[in-house]
Amino acid sequence: MREGQFVIRQGSSARVREVESLGDGARALRKNLRDAGVLVPANGNPNLFRFTQEYAFDSPSGAAAVVSGTGLNGRVAWKVKNEGISYKEWQEKLVASEASDAS
Repeated sequence: MREGQFVIRQGSSARVREVESLGDGARALRKNLRDAGVLVPANGNPNLFRFTQEYAFDSPSGAAAVVSGTGLNGRVAWKVKNEGISYKEWQEKLVASEASDAS
């Protein structure tokens, strides 16, 4: 997360396959990222793309759709590394912590 954006790191992978029901916006963004060289075929794995640079999305769901090739609720799909909780749970925990600190 950076200034309200959800950032996918350089070297991260994304699925090549897109489901038929993938939204037009996510489909177009995936194509634009491929055309711009941000998403390239991953070496040695024909089922994956690789991010050649960091890329910031405006929402976790937008990032999840581009990475997975399917529509997902990014707040539920993304997991916080080393914590075993969803991004949604992490956000709720953060808000509750800030609320208790303000009391």
